[in-house]
Amino acid sequence: MHRLALLLTLLLTRSALAQDPSPLCAALMAERTQVAVALRLLQGGADPNAHCPTPITVRGRRLDFFEVVLGVLIPPIGAVMLYDASTHRSQRIIYPAPLDLAIGLRSEALVDALLAAGADPLQPSQGGLPRPLAVAVGQDVALGGTTWTDRLSASLDHVPADFMAREVGGLDGLLDRSDLLQRLLALGLDPEGRDSSGGTWLLRAVEEGSSARVEAALRVGADPNLASPRGTPLALAVREGELELVGTLVQAGADPRRAVQSGPGLLTLAVQGGDLRMVRAVVAMGVPVDGSDGSGPSPLSAAVERGDAALVQMLLELGGTPTGRDVYEAVERGDGPVLELLLAAGAPPDQEEDFGRRPLHAALRSGHPALVLALLRAGADPGRADRTIFDEPRPLQLVIDANDLTMLEQMLPYTGAAALDLVLARAVDQGRVEVAELLISHGVSADRALLWSCRPDAEPTRRWLRDHGARFPEDSLARVVLDGDLALVRQAVEDGASLQAPGGWLDETPAEAAVMRGEEGIAAYLAQAGARLPADWSAQELIRDEDLPRVQMARALGATFDAGDVREAAWRGHRDIIDLLATVVDAPEAWKGYGHLAPDLALRFEEIHAEKLAQRKATRREARRARRR
Repeated sequence: MHRLALLLTLLLTRSALAQDPSPLCAALMAERTQVAVALRLLQGGADPNAHCPTPITVRGRRLDFFEVVLGVLIPPIGAVMLYDASTHRSQRIIYPAPLDLAIGLRSEALVDALLAAGADPLQPSQGGLPRPLAVAVGQDVALGGTTWTDRLSASLDHVPADFMAREVGGLDGLLDRSDLLQRLLALGLDPEGRDSSGGTWLLRAVEEGSSARVEAALRVGADPNLASPRGTPLALAVREGELELVGTLVQAGADPRRAVQSGPGLLTLAVQGGDLRMVRAVVAMGVPVDGSDGSGPSPLSAAVERGDAALVQMLLELGGTPTGRDVYEAVERGDGPVLELLLAAGAPPDQEEDFGRRPLHAALRSGHPALVLALLRAGADPGRADRTIFDEPRPLQLVIDANDLTMLEQMLPYTGAAALDLVLARAVDQGRVEVAELLISHGVSADRALLWSCRPDAEPTRRWLRDHGARFPEDSLARVVLDGDLALVRQAVEDGASLQAPGGWLDETPAEAAVMRGEEGIAAYLAQAGARLPADWSAQELIRDEDLPRVQMARALGATFDAGDVREAAWRGHRDIIDLLATVVDAPEAWKGYGHLAPDLALRFEEIHAEKLAQRKATRREARRARRR
């Protein structure tokens, strides 16, 4: 339609006369159209389908349907729209055909003569013009009647289904003209009214919010479930908040379960619109409340993002499941009412978001104490370490760093004991005496905090803690051993730390910790004090590593060795370890079979065994002599 308006405007403003055109074109494009001349030329055999050889350059923006109609009905206004300097943003070249010009001139005689001479109503366009039949339909839609459509379609028994796909204004106008529409449908026009982008009559009618056109499209058999690149009509109606159209489409057979091809589900679309009536209507259709009919945010998450407490409450009552991400979103928005609803419904208060941050971090950073307390009451742990990639400190540490003693005191009842031990040690390290005293006054164990201050540079912290009654706990010795300070090991033993109780990072005994660290002085002290390795402890790894010093430490701490250790040492060929094992593994069978690995191995064992046997005999002789005396 806009192409017709541009063409007529050019003709009527006398601005597009071609240079040396063909006689037929010259007659049709003359200042005063020479109808009689054109008729004579056709009788003389002029080609009725020849495009005029001289191009017409059209500059301007794309006009909408109403501008096209106005330009057709009142040509001077069309001329103003065309030549307004503010609209000169594009240009194209068109090559009109005689039938296009005759329809634009509204000359029935010329049109009839051209058709009689063989002009093709479906002639392919050049330069972007619509087909002549589309021009005729556009004229009838704009001006009323069926004159031009009847004339051009009378000789046709079929039209291409998409022959008006590029003329969306005229195509949609057919929904208001059932007489024209039925005529064209009978000739093969696409009953869905698809345009060049894949949109349909029904989809465009929903976009316009036109109930009349939606009903007209359904009357001609439009499929309410047909998807296009812009979605289905039902999904679009829900997204646009067209409640009446939603009802019309569902009544016509639109299936809510097939409404979404990709992206957010149907209920999520309704929630994003914020209309409670639409949400209720979509739920009543049986759409899943969890949004599993689509992808992207769930309906509940969409309601949280909107900050709409009424919607959130409705979805929770309908069975929506809140997530930790919803909690984080509500906290980031500072939305107390929504947060309370989520937590009351059982949402996890402490779940990390994608980057490892937790709701407590967001609440503290944004300065919302009420949200902090709500999270704490729901079970958030302010002392928990995080997986965050931003290296966020524990929430409790954030409060200490801000020197907010009031918030710290509120957090203490909700913090795990192990985290408080560390916080107390750090507070003393940092010289935050008020924080440390507050922690101790609330029952935080200075004993456990002492374990976090075993570094060589933490002597002031240890002294402060001991001045406040701290002593190494019973299960702390292994942890102290790992720090490698013999003086602290002695102090822990003096404080009553158990020589055998497991402890430390890997829950090992003090003797295991000493061997693992390879501290000879500590191992010797522990052996003298009575520490022993567990009965099931194995030296295989040390033998494989050919680590003689630690094997010797293990022996001093009561490790037992067996044939398997002999075999491992023989395979490794470590003579010093073999010599050590020969003194503690007495079973002769443990040494058999290794001649091919170490030819003198058996001989060496026999020598040691003979020495030990001679020593035992000598001991027995001395015992007998003693008895005789």
